[in-house]
Amino acid sequence: MRRRVLLLVGATTSLVLVAFLVPLAILVRDVAADRAVQAATTQAQALSSLIATTDRDSLEVSVTQADQASEHDLTVFLGDGTRLGHAAPRSPLVRLASRGTSASADVSGGREIVFAVREGSGRNAVIRAFVPDDQLRAGVDRAWLLLTGLGVTLLVVSLLVADRMARRLVRSTIALADVSHRLSSGDLSARADPESPAEIGVVARSLNHLGSRIDELLSEERETVADLSHRV
Repeated sequence: MRRRVLLLVGATTSLVLVAFLVPLAILVRDVAADRAVQAATTQAQALSSLIATTDRDSLEVSVTQADQASEHDLTVFLGDGTRLGHAAPRSPLVRLASRGTSASADVSGGREIVFAVREGSGRNAVIRAFVPDDQLRAGVDRAWLLLTGLGVTLLVVSLLVADRMARRLVRSTIALADVSHRLSSGDLSARADPESPAEIGVVARSLNHLGSRIDELLSEERETVADLSHRV
């Protein structure tokens, strides 16, 4: 019985942990990715005004400095084919942005973000930011490890509590059965613990009432027999 209680509690707790921790783990992953993408987007958009207002030499210095200072790869593709900043290939997403459409997509090794901008000359330019996978998952592994530890701790605590409850339940059941055997053998002084857990306490109180009632009936019967004997 005790083993069944532990298995039931363990299975129930495991289901609850899965239902609670899995969505939380997914949320942590998504928040980390959104944070990294937002940082890359902000850094890339900061170059937009420079492309439209800064001369070529100053723009090249600014893009190189921004790329070196950033955790992400920053590249600017000018309308004449010049590439500034990080040495990145002219990907399909970059070609799409060169036609005036900004976009982002998951690619091999991370996420690529492109912005379509206008040069001062009127030609289309592209700002590309690349966020590697390690940045998208920054802090995720540690958070997942903490969540796993929390789940294991909750499972162990629940099993310990269940074991304690099961022990008490088993002891109460054995004690109740012993009182029942004593009553059936004629020991009308036997009484069960009315404070036993759950339904066992209800049965214990009913059994005690039954024992008391049998004792009263026997006392009445003895008095009746004594009275008849006296009359005879």
